[in-house]
Amino acid sequence: MDGDDPHTIVEMGLLEAFRGWSRVVMTIDGKSVPLLGLGLTQPGKQERYPGLSMQTKKPGERGDMVVTIQVRFLDTLSERPKLILLNGLLLEE
Repeated sequence: MDGDDPHTIVEMGLLEAFRGWSRVVMTIDGKSVPLLGLGLTQPGKQERYPGLSMQTKKPGERGDMVVTIQVRFLDTLSERPKLILLNGLLLEE
């Protein structure tokens, strides 16, 4: 937590980070917030959602909810999927 801005981590696999994803996270006061990532999502990406945190010292003001994306990478990859990935990357050049 950073002052009035709590941090939430959203975990996903590599495939979701490439294709896109959706999640619902809860705010500190129990509200559901739908999140959507379209296309490629970088590991460590942070998004701020203003006013979705706790009350600050200033009356009527709320902090931001900060969401950090954490991507789980594979420890190993067999030969066939490795070739498919490499061919796909070469086609992008």
